[in-house]
Amino acid sequence: MNEKILIGSSSFAALNYTPKQKLIDAGLQVIDNPFKRKLTKEELIKLLPGVIGVIAGLEPLDREVMEKSDLKVISRCGSGMSNVDEEAAQDLGVKVYSTPEAPVKAVAELTIGAMLSLLRSIPHMNDDLHAAGWSKKIGTQLHGKIVAIIGYGRIGSYVA
Repeated sequence: MNEKILIGSSSFAALNYTPKQKLIDAGLQVIDNPFKRKLTKEELIKLLPGVIGVIAGLEPLDREVMEKSDLKVISRCGSGMSNVDEEAAQDLGVKVYSTPEAPVKAVAELTIGAMLSLLRSIPHMNDDLHAAGWSKKIGTQLHGKIVAIIGYGRIGSYVA
């Protein structure tokens, strides 16, 4: 019988099937998130029996969830570990891994895109167009502006 892995993250392998295929090729039975959204604690408790690993998004992986599961490994996709009780995992012998660098470029690029969008009044003009109107707005340029970056960790330094 294949060991089971739950894909908690609803976006895992959404654009590139390779990571999921590697799990399958390794002989693991992959269980997709049946709800295609962040799983609740109750849903996790129902889904995890017999599952040895979870590719985690932001679902709550606390002591109670881990105690009611057969988890051996949690692999957190994305940055931040606030949803994983690392102390409980250590107490229960569950190995925890994370991918803190994975979202850095994407989040930094979205940040720059949001700045440009606001400078150019794109959201306002988009709303007007969808309401069958057109109120031309003259935006400003990023050139020559001073941009304050609050937080200079992985993402902030990449934005800079």
